[in-house]
Amino acid sequence: MAEAIKYGMIKDKSLFEKIAERNLDTIEEIMDELVYSCIDIKRQVVEADEFESGERMTLNFGHTLGHAVEGFYNYSTYTHGSGVAVGMCYITDKFCDKDVYNKLADCVKAYRLPIDVPAKMSELLPFCAKDKKRDSDSISYIVCREIGKAEICRATVDEFFGIMGE
Repeated sequence: MAEAIKYGMIKDKSLFEKIAERNLDTIEEIMDELVYSCIDIKRQVVEADEFESGERMTLNFGHTLGHAVEGFYNYSTYTHGSGVAVGMCYITDKFCDKDVYNKLADCVKAYRLPIDVPAKMSELLPFCAKDKKRDSDSISYIVCREIGKAEICRATVDEFFGIMGE
């Protein structure tokens, strides 16, 4: 469900709203439509950017910090989906209006996914330096200031650590 929420956040506000108006107990009603929409969004993005040099990077929303959560907890305490959910919430909380964050957090919680973890940000950030989105001394991360629209951001690793560590 975290990945489905991600697709709504990065590309399709109406998909996000459909997911957000349901919960883990009622999502089955639209599961076929949900799966189709997510696959179609991924297909469109990958076809438009086969080598991940632009728009395809938006598929990594929540993953920079999500992979850090997975790594910090030795890939055992939190699933990939839980890590992505936490990553989306952390990045949205840091860079977006509270309204966007609250809608995302409420949606994530409706699917019994975490919005945070007990680890301190200072413990998670070193794992971001090892992430595949790192390019030399810079790191890419995705921000959705509006639901349905993703923005690719770059910062040096030190700048990213400074922003997230605040």
